[in-house]
Amino acid sequence: MRTVPKYKVLHLVDSSGLYGAETVILNLSREMMKSEFAPIVGMISRNNSTPELAVTAKRLGIETMMVQTKFRFDPSGAFGINNYLAKQKIDIIHSHGYKPSLLAFLPGLVFKIPLMVTCHLWLSTGDAKLRFYHEMESRVMKVIPAVVGVSEEICREIVAKGVDYRKVKLIHNGVDLSNYPKYPKEDARALIRNLKIDEGDFVIGTAGRMHWQKAYHYLLDAVKGLRDRNILVKCVVFGDGPLRKDLEAQRNELGLQDIVCFPGFRNDLVNLFDFIDIFVLTSVDEGLPMVLLEAMASRKAIISTPVGAIKTVLTHGKDVLFYDTGNINMLSNYMIDLKNNPARRKELGEAAYHTFTSGFSGKIMAEKYVSLYYSLLTSREKNIRKAIEKHNVFAN
Repeated sequence: MRTVPKYKVLHLVDSSGLYGAETVILNLSREMMKSEFAPIVGMISRNNSTPELAVTAKRLGIETMMVQTKFRFDPSGAFGINNYLAKQKIDIIHSHGYKPSLLAFLPGLVFKIPLMVTCHLWLSTGDAKLRFYHEMESRVMKVIPAVVGVSEEICREIVAKGVDYRKVKLIHNGVDLSNYPKYPKEDARALIRNLKIDEGDFVIGTAGRMHWQKAYHYLLDAVKGLRDRNILVKCVVFGDGPLRKDLEAQRNELGLQDIVCFPGFRNDLVNLFDFIDIFVLTSVDEGLPMVLLEAMASRKAIISTPVGAIKTVLTHGKDVLFYDTGNINMLSNYMIDLKNNPARRKELGEAAYHTFTSGFSGKIMAEKYVSLYYSLLTSREKNIRKAIEKHNVFAN
């Protein structure tokens, strides 16, 4: 029986696709719908566009709202948030990124609504302008009641920025595969065939935004190394982003057009993991990527760089093979070892699944957030009572 919601939480994100933070919000919102907290997914969007997140949230039965802006950081977005809060009874604002944190800060103060932030990425990464915005967000973090980091390193960086460690909470990302759309395996098989992948091919897969952080050029170099050694594989890189054309050009220069494909973004990867033999993560910077958790939940053998929370969640040789960032030979050798050893692939995949179920399900993540929501509401009630008592003292 579904719990009748008593409170409303407004998630806010600047969404340009269905990436890690958006997937976290969807998984968290689905689990929240079983609690006393009703989720509302709010998106900051430019040029009257409708983000993929809005389409997916509505399909899942999650309430949405939109704040339209004209450029990358448009302060007028704060008025849109303010107008929405004036019409709706929102109990908590939950920001997922520097832009919603900065835009929602003053409206939250006006309506006395607790603002909390989940930091999905490092505060010190990106270009100079992005680092400036993150610095401004860190100042907001110093005065709001709660800040969440999705990895221990992110939490340490938040504290290093001067945020009180007592209000910084570690909550790892989590996923629930039952929340993802499913379709028959034959349909998935047809899609794979469209990618020129045949049954019996050994498939190396990865997924994510095509951004410098993901370092996919290392993966292409490693696949080229396998071909040079006459080792036959196929490689599929799901996702999109600013570096897609550069990666396609690199693939063509390396002569890998027949074995490396870029199908673009998909929101149904869990249907395709059955056709991937090993999952590879080449990132130079991460928190705890959702696609990694999806691979773990799908019992995939994983090769990864030991970055972010990944190196604290997974153990080399047990449920992952870690390779040094940029070490193409090491990456290639691990690929060859796993290709030649199906039993080892299965062993790593089962161990990764066990690690996932022990602490990284969507249910576990949601329970931690809901507990934090309750503590924020309790603190707010205490502050209100103190204000009333103070007012009564002066009244007398």
